[in-house]
Amino acid sequence: YFIVSRMKLDKKDYIDFAWVTIFVGILISFHGIIEKLSLRQFLLPETWSEKTLSATNIVRIYGLTGNPNSLAIFMGFAIVCTLYLLYEVKVAQRKLLYGTLILFNGILLLTYPRGTWIALVVGLIIFILLARKWSIISPIVIAALLGFILVYTPVNYGVQFVKSSDLEIEL
Repeated sequence: YFIVSRMKLDKKDYIDFAWVTIFVGILISFHGIIEKLSLRQFLLPETWSEKTLSATNIVRIYGLTGNPNSLAIFMGFAIVCTLYLLYEVKVAQRKLLYGTLILFNGILLLTYPRGTWIALVVGLIIFILLARKWSIISPIVIAALLGFILVYTPVNYGVQFVKSSDLEIEL
């Protein structure tokens, strides 16, 4: 806190940080999808792929963080960065941001983060009430619905297809 509070950061620094967070989020998201579709056998360290998971946790994406809760927190942070950039960038870049917002919401759903959902919803409600930014509600709701339809559902159907076809995934 001491160091960060004395740093001289301008608006460009915040925008650059948000873009870096979003691109890392995209990378982590695609890795999570690959992890889910490969039934935790591809692009994971051997100790992670051989780890015995409980029945409630086996359906969750662990991602590059190795922990579904940490992944959910990062996705929540990436969603906040995306929402920030939606109000700071030119119209041409907004299509990319809406796409990433949908992707991040879908990945957030795939991690099944009960505690993170509670924290994000409470934090969002408090932010909306204090800042009176009512316009932020529609992109979040639309992105969550599209994330369910375009990311969550196809990935889960893909997992069912892989399981039913008995595909062997070789490294």
